Amino acid sequence: MSKGQLLKHLFKIYRGILLASTEKDNEFLSEYCEENFYNVLKEKLKFFEKLGYQLELVEDMKGENNERINPEMHLYDCIIIKGLSIDRKKNMPETNYSVCNDIEDMGFISYIPNYLSDPMNFKNKEQAEEKLKLEFKNV
Repeated sequence: MSKGQLLKHLFKIYRGILLASTEKDNEFLSEYCEENFYNVLKEKLKFFEKLGYQLELVEDMKGENNERINPEMHLYDCIIIKGLSIDRKKNMPETNYSVCNDIEDMGFISYIPNYLSDPMNFKNKEQAEEKLKLEFKNV
């Protein structure tokens, strides 16, 4: 997938979330938003509704010369994070990881579980190799 295709796809999701927020489409929001983000958004939308606010999405469909203005999108910062699950519930507290971000300028951060550096986890060479093989595939 090219960078342009990725940006276009992400913009569609972003726009869909904006539209779903105005329409109170919780099914769409729960499907396309990360769970923690969805829960916070849902509570904020309920709060605004109680205050009598109404969300409205306004788009300029005419633009210049009666042609719609295409959105301009850029990726300014890209970071690869390794060692964590996209499901936050499966991750341990941050204090249980050694965070290796010495190459953050290159766009890479690695979370390594502290128990991997505990020498008591490795009784012999074979056990250590097996444990590392199993664990480091997740790091």
